[in-house]
Amino acid sequence: DVDQETLNRIDHQNQVQTLLEEIDFIRRVHEQEIRELQSLAARDTTPENREFFKNELASAIRDIRAEYDQ
Repeated sequence: DVDQETLNRIDHQNQVQTLLEEIDFIRRVHEQEIRELQSLAARDTTPENREFFKNELASAIRDIRAEYDQ
């Protein structure tokens, strides 16, 4: 029984590590997407396009928050 509990603990530790790595990967991908959108928004000075990219950036931030909340 102790051996099984040890195996269960190791399995759970591995699952936690995998999830932490996945969170880190998703965070880096989203940060890159935000940087790209910010770069595009900074280059465009028309009010319509600024509003479009502002909305896109807000959407990306909402997506990131939703990913972290899961």
